[in-house]
Amino acid sequence: GSETCALFLSVRYHQMKPKYIYGRMEQVVRGYSLRVLLCLIDTQNAEGIKSTVDPKILLDIHKIAIFNSWTLVICWSPEEAARYLETYQTYEHKRADVIQEKVEG
Repeated sequence: GSETCALFLSVRYHQMKPKYIYGRMEQVVRGYSLRVLLCLIDTQNAEGIKSTVDPKILLDIHKIAIFNSWTLVICWSPEEAARYLETYQTYEHKRADVIQEKVEG
């Protein structure tokens, strides 16, 4: 939408090109009230089994998001990332009370 922007970053790609995300964020620095960084944890070993992610890499990505005023969303699969995007699109123009928890008084 016109007020929301999302960038996608895979951990594996960030390991290969750590400067990439800085350039992408710079390109969309203004004009959006909500900026979301969707980060896919896609590290796998040769057998296709999920391996652990170096905490330093996640800390680096987290710092990048915070220092540039982006909302960081961690995803474990491309399908999960797509669901987050769909949800943001669904609620983009809704009032806040639609998604807030109802509190009994």
